[in-house]
Amino acid sequence: MQAIVSGHKLLVNVMINSLANSAALNTQATISTGIGKTGAAGMFSIHHKGAYILA
Repeated sequence: MQAIVSGHKLLVNVMINSLANSAALNTQATISTGIGKTGAAGMFSIHHKGAYILA
């Protein structure tokens, strides 16, 4: 279940997890959503698969 903040579903983790599953070794990622932990789980997933992360 996705978190709802101010009436919005935060789908950043869904997008980043998709990237992790398809191209993590060829990826550099930066997260700057600024809404709590949005993207943190996805960034962990993509880093775990070998991507370079800036946060």
